[in-house]
Amino acid sequence: MADETTPTATPAIPDVAGLVDLPTLAAHLGVTPAAVRNALARGVTWLPAPAGQLHGYVWRLDDLATIDEDRPKPGRPKRSTPAPAPTSEATP
Repeated sequence: MADETTPTATPAIPDVAGLVDLPTLAAHLGVTPAAVRNALARGVTWLPAPAGQLHGYVWRLDDLATIDEDRPKPGRPKRSTPAPAPTSEATP
């Protein structure tokens, strides 16, 4: 009789295609990974929730498609209208 062997089961490997990890996202945004973690902790609206964790946070590439448009520009926002000039009228 032939020796019947059963194939050994291989553990399921998660499909990581289409996922972006924290260091890659930080490099794309031009910030440190700590800045991305801080934004995530503050709950900013321009950063979508992570899709999960492998060895850190990961995001779906589709979820990050509009991150460049949604993210505010760094620095202080410009004034929409100029401040009124001071008047030099003296009041008696």
